[in-house]
Amino acid sequence: MTTIDPLLEDILSQSGAIIMEEFADALVGHSVGTSPRAIYDVEKMIGILQDREKWTEEECWEWLEYNTFPTFHSNMSKNPPIFLYPLKN
Repeated sequence: MTTIDPLLEDILSQSGAIIMEEFADALVGHSVGTSPRAIYDVEKMIGILQDREKWTEEECWEWLEYNTFPTFHSNMSKNPPIFLYPLKN
């Protein structure tokens, strides 16, 4: 498992942002503002689950949609992560 860049971890920790250690390789940065939030690349999260669990892409999506994304709804937690799905050109 990859460790999170110490500077990024410090910024996120100081703001009280939620950090998901199990998706450290999918952490691509932080938002800008008074309360920085962790930003995770959803495609990388899917790749992590495929490698770890040996699931199909569809199974990974279902798991994330049921177990991860709703858990961090902005009304339910302070400084929840941002889940980024990059556009493809």
